[in-house]
Amino acid sequence: MNKPTKIVVGTVLLSVLVGLALAVNVGLTT
Repeated sequence: MNKPTKIVVGTVLLSVLVGLALAVNVGLTT
């Protein structure tokens, strides 16, 4: 149970970081 949850958490964190990076890039370019 630990490994699957860690993978899910890691995926969610990565997606959040990517989303933040995209938001920052859009905010800087506009």
